[in-house]
Amino acid sequence: MTPREERTDTIRVLHADDDLEFAEMATTFLERENDRFDTETVASASDGLTHLAHSTFDCVISDYDMPIQDGIEFLKSVRDNYPELPFILFTGKGSEKVASEAISAGVTDYLQKSSGTEQYELLAHRITNAVEQSQAQRRVQKEQQRFRTLFDRLSQPIVEVQYKNSEPIVTQVNSAFEGVFGYESESIVGDSLDTHIVPDDRIDEAEAINQHVRSGGRLESREVIRETADGLRKFLIQNAVYDDGAGGFAIYTDITDRRDREETLERNRDLLRHTEQLATVGGWEADVETGEVSWTQGAYAIHDLDPAGEFEPSIETVMELYHPDDQATIQQAVEKCRTQGKACELDVRLMTAEDEQKWVSMTGEAIYDDDGDDITKIRGAVCDITDIQAQKQELVKLKQQYQTLAENFPDGAVYLIDDSLEYIRARGEALERSDLSPADIEGHSPHDVFPDELADEACNHYERAFNGETVTAEQEYDGERYRVQVTPVDGDGTEIRYVMAVAQDITQYVEDRRELQRQNKQLDEFASVVSHDLRNPLSVAQGNLGLLREDCESGRIDKIDSDGRTNRRSSHVSPCR
Repeated sequence: MTPREERTDTIRVLHADDDLEFAEMATTFLERENDRFDTETVASASDGLTHLAHSTFDCVISDYDMPIQDGIEFLKSVRDNYPELPFILFTGKGSEKVASEAISAGVTDYLQKSSGTEQYELLAHRITNAVEQSQAQRRVQKEQQRFRTLFDRLSQPIVEVQYKNSEPIVTQVNSAFEGVFGYESESIVGDSLDTHIVPDDRIDEAEAINQHVRSGGRLESREVIRETADGLRKFLIQNAVYDDGAGGFAIYTDITDRRDREETLERNRDLLRHTEQLATVGGWEADVETGEVSWTQGAYAIHDLDPAGEFEPSIETVMELYHPDDQATIQQAVEKCRTQGKACELDVRLMTAEDEQKWVSMTGEAIYDDDGDDITKIRGAVCDITDIQAQKQELVKLKQQYQTLAENFPDGAVYLIDDSLEYIRARGEALERSDLSPADIEGHSPHDVFPDELADEACNHYERAFNGETVTAEQEYDGERYRVQVTPVDGDGTEIRYVMAVAQDITQYVEDRRELQRQNKQLDEFASVVSHDLRNPLSVAQGNLGLLREDCESGRIDKIDSDGRTNRRSSHVSPCR
């Protein structure tokens, strides 16, 4: 097969079939159906495993009857080494036993060979759906890793809540929250946050905050008192609210000791569950003259209907199975296909016989008569994409969580850096204070954005983090002092593709620390002067007392000496700390 120009959306397919002539023919039809396909053929399972070891593929298609190692054994070998790789059994030997064995071994899809060319259209759709579902799942995992790194690594206590009957119900907390407030995640998730950490005399205040947040309001560093593992402590509470006001994040900064040293705490879960079901596809055909509809077994299964039952599919009866809001869209698409020959592809909602809503992808194309003049039928496929839609929604939610927390990160900034040392995400309040926007930073390297000395230091920290090290340092930028923590983002266990840098403004803390050091130095100097001024008169008095004892004898001399020692002890001056 001639190498084609590389495309970013290319789907690489490995087709294993001992009948290479059939495999090559299938390749020709598949690549006509979808120009994204780049297919390689092999004649045995062992050749297939060799290709998988030396190249990257998005999907595997395999026959069942092959010498030495059949399709099920090949599937098991693939699952041992590539558990997430889509695998479609495309076989001429169809039986319930083979299908059952394939499902048990973890097959992604099962399709029986037929004599018509329409089987390749169906196979192409199944390949595309399987690959897109796999890719969507990987994107969800990447976003989950980014969010978990930000959420779990921060040392600031953070809690996410969802409001239910006006109560802030805890959905998750980070490890810093567990340590500061003294609650294990399992003991507080599902409960009202206020019942655990709000003192009795602060309930009205907490209710006012909840009402403010539910209306979409933002808390600008409000000072509160909360119950912790160490008793009552003062916090600055800030929040990041979801757009609909249904919940959000509460971020706590301990300020109990701020008046003494103005020091904030150091900023240091599966959110999502992933379920994958066996993809199912059904074929359908509609006669444009009579309105009669023919379904394959798969189409009946998707609609939760028995092929031997009383339901008779027609354009009218099938339309009633779909969500009322989608029926007009389907009718318009079918009409354009019938009258204009325009192919259609829709994602619509199906209401099954069990009153269950499913998302399905419906495709259709016009079939012409032998002369190629008139359209006689509309033929297509329907595929259950409920899992794909759910993953897309979860991906949007996860991005919203990450964006909400990162964009509202208080007194600092959050950066995500790729392995080419370029910023791919930049958010936080510190950017606005420095007259920077995310667009000024994202897509650029440190040397494009920051002074050379600071950029050199940043690159060094990022390189250390890509080697698995967590780096903490202090840096100055634009007249402010920042504590920066750089940490690797957990990858798939084989390599680190991203690192995250969290910068927290500690300018006020540094200034207070310097002022305290200056005051201590002044006290030391004062103590030294006072001690010197008192030592000489006392030494003279003690010497005269010794001479007096030599000149005369009197019990009053010992009393004077005793009183003098007492006075000397009481007059000793030491610096105050």
